[in-house]
Amino acid sequence: GPENGTGPENGTGPENGTAPEKGTEAGEPDQGRESGTESDTPPEQAEQGAESAGAPGPLTGTPEPELQALLRGDDPVAAAGALAELRARAFSTADAGLLDGVNVPDSSAMLADRAEIAKLESAGTVLAGLSVEILSAGPAVPGEAGRVSVPAAVSTSAYAERDAQGGMVRSAAALSRQDVVLVMVRTPAGWRIEAILAAPA
Repeated sequence: GPENGTGPENGTGPENGTAPEKGTEAGEPDQGRESGTESDTPPEQAEQGAESAGAPGPLTGTPEPELQALLRGDDPVAAAGALAELRARAFSTADAGLLDGVNVPDSSAMLADRAEIAKLESAGTVLAGLSVEILSAGPAVPGEAGRVSVPAAVSTSAYAERDAQGGMVRSAAALSRQDVVLVMVRTPAGWRIEAILAAPA
């Protein structure tokens, strides 16, 4: 269960930013929720932030076609925000299928995220209200075999795990900041996450 280090609150959970495993892979759904200030940001401003390559900003509510355009762009830093938002949507709906548009197949990030969503599916719950904001990201650092590492500071909103009737199973507090490194790969379908690592000390 979550208390064993795989749940959202233990380093793989949404409030931990985005990494699948504590220590090696930093947090969880992450990857792109927004902070409590998001509600004060008009949708048009959020969209403008999404269109500015590398500009951090909440993407909650951004239409999927716009997010997909970022994933297919040349800038991995801009794509990171879109991936974070899509990952948050997967957890908030407990829809593992959405992860295909976020993570590299069979990667550590995919395996960790699928395990978390499998727990939600088994319990019949979703992470309601989950959102992630990338406060800052970049610069991207090229790596081996086409990989790119993108350091990012991530803020995760408070959220509640709710059952099918809307009843609250548990709640999680907001995480104002977590520093992670997104290891990304550009695929024919666009940028995807291979791993989410804890930032170097």
